[in-house]
Amino acid sequence: PEGIEKLCSDLDVSQRSTNTIIDVFHQYSNISSKLDGEEESIDIKTTCQLLDMMVMGSTFRPQVDYFVEYLKFQNDYKVINLDQWMGFYRFCNEISFPEMTEYNPGRAWPLVYHMYSNTRSNLIDPEGIEKLCSDLDVSRTDIRFLMLAWTMKAEKQGYITHEEWTRGLKALRADTIDELKKALPLLEKEVRTPSNFADFYAYAFRYSLTEEKQEGIDIETICQLLGIVLGSTFRPQVDYFVEYLKIQNDYKVINIDQWMGFYRFCNEISFPEMTEYNPELAWPLLLNNFWTLFSEATRRCRSNGRWIQSHLPPRAAAVEQALQVVVDVFHRYSNTASNLMDPEGIELLCSDLDVSRTDIRFLMLAWKMKAEKQGYYTQEEWTRGLVALGADTLDKLKKALPGLEKEEEEKSVDIETICQLLDMVMGSTFRPQVDYFVDYLKIQNDYKVITMDQWMGFYRFCNEISFPEMTEYNPGLAWPLLLNNFVEWIRERQALKSLTCVPLSLSDTLFSISRNVRSFVVVVPLLSNSFPLLNAWLCIEEESRSIEPTRIDITNVRLEKIVDVFYKYTNTSSNLIDPQGIELLSSDLDVSHTDVRILMLAWKMKAEKQGYFTQEEWTRGLMALRADTLSKLKNALPELEKEVRRPSNFADFYAYAFTYSLTEEKQESIDIETICQLLDTVMGSTFRPQVDYFVEYLKIQNDYKVINMDQWMGFYRFCNEISFPEMTEYNPELAWPLVLNNFVEWIREKQA
Repeated sequence: PEGIEKLCSDLDVSQRSTNTIIDVFHQYSNISSKLDGEEESIDIKTTCQLLDMMVMGSTFRPQVDYFVEYLKFQNDYKVINLDQWMGFYRFCNEISFPEMTEYNPGRAWPLVYHMYSNTRSNLIDPEGIEKLCSDLDVSRTDIRFLMLAWTMKAEKQGYITHEEWTRGLKALRADTIDELKKALPLLEKEVRTPSNFADFYAYAFRYSLTEEKQEGIDIETICQLLGIVLGSTFRPQVDYFVEYLKIQNDYKVINIDQWMGFYRFCNEISFPEMTEYNPELAWPLLLNNFWTLFSEATRRCRSNGRWIQSHLPPRAAAVEQALQVVVDVFHRYSNTASNLMDPEGIELLCSDLDVSRTDIRFLMLAWKMKAEKQGYYTQEEWTRGLVALGADTLDKLKKALPGLEKEEEEKSVDIETICQLLDMVMGSTFRPQVDYFVDYLKIQNDYKVITMDQWMGFYRFCNEISFPEMTEYNPGLAWPLLLNNFVEWIRERQALKSLTCVPLSLSDTLFSISRNVRSFVVVVPLLSNSFPLLNAWLCIEEESRSIEPTRIDITNVRLEKIVDVFYKYTNTSSNLIDPQGIELLSSDLDVSHTDVRILMLAWKMKAEKQGYFTQEEWTRGLMALRADTLSKLKNALPELEKEVRRPSNFADFYAYAFTYSLTEEKQESIDIETICQLLDTVMGSTFRPQVDYFVEYLKIQNDYKVINMDQWMGFYRFCNEISFPEMTEYNPELAWPLVLNNFVEWIREKQA
């Protein structure tokens, strides 16, 4: 009161009004006063005075008079809290008086809400939710409670605000707890309609994010959530996917795109056949891995007459019995105190298996179990390993060890054997492709063995790509790198054969160079970026005679001149063109270092590190552009831009722009500010309206701090497939990244 007296006095002094509200508060407050931690409330007498004199008396006189009279008469309440205070304000604004025909005492008014809310926080907290679920006869993990939270649009897991409670019960037309209980079956029916379930499924993920800025959910929680949300509708898919998530080691958390991808998988892919599944159609990599593993298990089942149990959920009673035997064997070697197989138990196990602790087969066994801590096995690890080996007894485990060693060896096949297999299996059907591929495999040095992915990739190549034209081949469509190199090699051969002074075989050409060259001049640009120095037309001057090359209307390109230009911009200590050198190069080319043409030049060079060019990258790029001087490079930029903007190249360039902007090792995403600049640089001239809207949306939204590769490529697909601004073809259920679903919803709201 003393401070308030002083404040009232000082408010008459104009120069004191410059103080901020906070300054004024601190100046006049009693510094020794502290909050007692109890809920803010006002006694009845003061409340009546406030209502009558200061707040609402002049506006809602009849309501105030009756309410004040009631407060003075009743004995249930000694104080009024903020929720009750605001409740009366809402009453005055929403309810006609004195008729009060709209008033429904059960419809989420304070009395019902406060049955479950915490008086301190004024929230329904986990304890209140337990009580609510008990009154509704549902479990906290029941899907109907999650559906109720969805209807309320509850934001924080385990808590319901007054506003959320009111919203939900109003939507359900539930006046009392009994009516809310009766509304749950209808709510479930409503949620399970296709138009609502996709939104509910996405909400289930967001609701389970317990931390601020959290973007992924741990595997254990995801498995539980899948069982709750999808278990009753897609039981087989959920069981297999959960089993896969538990045994794989690549993912510790699941993000929203992967979560929504599995929903799309359940709705679009027949199971367990999965014949429609195409890993190239922008599925998350997690689902590609799941599909690969399941397909392999299916294949083994058909070939061996049984399922590989490590890939399938144990179902049959016989399997359950076998698992119990596995556990019994574990307990034979485990330490009863820790329930772990410790070093002493492992020594005993090795002795019974007739292997040494240092034997590689023992290490392979640990690998099969996916054991995490050296010298210790958990029961889960032991079970995983023995089920994978089909061994439920010690004798079977002992017999399985040689097969385990063989399994590790058979994951790939050596080149010589592959060549023989190709000839036997595919020679009669795809003779030209096989001959060329075998020839390539024998001369290349990058691969000593061939994996299953590469083997199946060649089969796909033979069936999908016309040969020898290969016009449909796009290296950006998830082909194995081996096949990208193979196609480039064929195209080089085809180009070399068109030059009359060059031997037909590239290998013969290189052999002739190594034997006969005394000096040579590069006169043809690169035909491929894979062999930056050798893949050109070489006019060979022999000591005894000179071969006059066929005249071709192109500019001579000299390697030594390209290197000279490189050194003009390099940092001598690092032997790289660094950011300072790129600035100077851009200036000499009369372009900004942020110009898209510099990015296109980096793409042509296949530069790996942003802001740096190696000599190899520089040479590769300039040879491909037929430019051995700065002026030629400058003149080549318009043609380079035309080349990049061709549809067959632009998708690759667009993807490259993202990977080139990853500046840290193991970085997988880019911050919003950089993405906005990159979008403007890369796509601004082609899709200006889409880019402007998307950049504006990214800057105002708060859900995403970074953008990943899937989201980046999703926007490219959006620009190419969706008419703008109509967006009539856009269907949010077709596995678009969630950021694009939100973006489209935001645009439609603006349009409305």
